Amino acid sequence: MAHRKKVGDVYAVPLPDHTFAFCRVLKSSGAAFYKHRGVSPADVPTAEDYEFVVYVYNHVFRQWPFVVHHPFQNEEEAWPPPVCWVDQLTGKGALYMKGQQVPCSYDECKDLEILAV
Repeated sequence: MAHRKKVGDVYAVPLPDHTFAFCRVLKSSGAAFYKHRGVSPADVPTAEDYEFVVYVYNHVFRQWPFVVHHPFQNEEEAWPPPVCWVDQLTGKGALYMKGQQVPCSYDECKDLEILAV
């Protein structure tokens, strides 16, 4: 039976060199990828040391082995960091944080990662 993805779940991502990256499910389709690389899916990271955060489609998690559920200490930790969302038609930017678009100035958005969709 397939595992139903939940916030806090950790998945093993097979890499071409036969090692594994690990990602933890965040809210709002975010996934935090650990710096740790393992030799097997059981070689789970022991520290919450993330290399990067990206947004991932739900269906992708079905391709990766579920490893463990590691709940967050509080709800705030479960949210991905804010990113800059740029409207491709108007060129105007907005902050995308906690699942919401928030209007912003250039200065508020200039140093943030651009959301790729």
